[in-house]
Amino acid sequence: MISKIDVSGHDMAETLAKDRRRRHEAEMSEGMGELDTLLLPFALAVARLSARAQVKEAGQ
Repeated sequence: MISKIDVSGHDMAETLAKDRRRRHEAEMSEGMGELDTLLLPFALAVARLSARAQVKEAGQ
């Protein structure tokens, strides 16, 4: 039995971009220490949030 899934609100380009970013982050974390590997996603999230705040501030 195949169930139908509504994907009308799904943005494939955004999903692919997120997947590429996750893969890139995983590649970056290879060879790092255990703590660095655990902190990498947090550090990248803070950097993205800072960039968004700066872009929003510049637009005002």
